[in-house]
Amino acid sequence: MKNFKQIAFGMLVCAMAIGFSSFTNAKKVFGHQTTFTVRYNNITGVNDGISSHYVYEDESLQNCDQSTKECSAKWTTTNAPSLGAAPSGSPSYAGDALPGTYDPN
Repeated sequence: MKNFKQIAFGMLVCAMAIGFSSFTNAKKVFGHQTTFTVRYNNITGVNDGISSHYVYEDESLQNCDQSTKECSAKWTTTNAPSLGAAPSGSPSYAGDALPGTYDPN
């Protein structure tokens, strides 16, 4: 009877572990959620924290003309950046803004 209780308890713990793990949906690598902190160009020049106002380009293409507007800033996301796209995957403004007017040419 003692073995039966231990087996039943072990199965209960296993079922609970599987049940709790089914509610996680973030990508994890080695037990940690993967995040990307990357510089995005501000296409509006206004620092309003709206991720759709930013676009990712190769760092060599990040051209900024001198002005008092915001040219680019860093965003932390859970999705890898893709060229020409706004921050996605739970984006959060990480700051480190650079002044200037974004010039896509």
